Amino acid sequence: MHVSPNQVLQRNMSVQQTAGAQSAPSDVPDSVQKNMAILNAVNPHIRDQTMSTQGLGVQEMSKMPCWFDVFHNVDQATLSHAHRQMNKFVDTCAQHGLSLTTRPEKQLSRIQEKHRAAQANLPRAGFVDDFKVVSDFMAGRDYCNITDIQSHVDTFKKLANEQGGWCVVRGEGKDTFGAHQKEGVLKDIVQYVVVFLPDMGHVTECQIGHQLAGVTFTIDSFLRDNKGKIPESDLPIDLWGNKEAGTNLYGSVRDYLLLQANEPTSVDLAARKQECLDIAGRLYTNGTIPSEVKEILDAL
Repeated sequence: MHVSPNQVLQRNMSVQQTAGAQSAPSDVPDSVQKNMAILNAVNPHIRDQTMSTQGLGVQEMSKMPCWFDVFHNVDQATLSHAHRQMNKFVDTCAQHGLSLTTRPEKQLSRIQEKHRAAQANLPRAGFVDDFKVVSDFMAGRDYCNITDIQSHVDTFKKLANEQGGWCVVRGEGKDTFGAHQKEGVLKDIVQYVVVFLPDMGHVTECQIGHQLAGVTFTIDSFLRDNKGKIPESDLPIDLWGNKEAGTNLYGSVRDYLLLQANEPTSVDLAARKQECLDIAGRLYTNGTIPSEVKEILDAL
């Protein structure tokens, strides 16, 4: 029997708690101290850029050379420290009305894998994107209605400004991809902000948007890390399904949510909702839809 998204989260939490029990001493590791020096040195420059009229986008941030140095200081102690710092970051967000769900501790093997992928992409990108590699040691999800994404983005910007740090948003600045809306029309159900607060010691990635994205990406990560390691029957069903087979549940529900947000007729919504339910039936052929997925479908 396939595991549910909730079981995936519980397994992640179990690993997370075990790692916490065996974590490094409470003092700040040398690797973190080195990276804090780098990040705090570039903070004024990035802060000035992000607060300019046009702002600074993720693609522009990626081309800065400091991320290469940050990557080469990283060890597992770095990642353990970053994960412990998330409680502090969550508390800071809560003071601004943001409710953040934390992600499991990052593993050094995954960070190294991402770096290799960044190197392999050099011919296409023209630079090694180590910003993508080192910008989510601290990571969380902020669930909200997609019509509220922009206000949450603005709150993260305000928080970063008040704390003397910076916040960059996917799709802003000179970025050519990633905006969740264009000319007032919603284009996606999720947005990403990358935040640096000087007293955290790490950059933090926050995913803002509908719970569908969180459930889907949690399953994606679990499948990436566990395929071939545990029995197929213990793997959850990914929500992307197969578009040609009519089982891409993520795409169907995303399109429904965007249609709903952009003020369609009730007839349009009813037809699209039925399509979502039909796809769910094909994806879960045994008739058992995980509770987290059913909750999303019931709320359509």
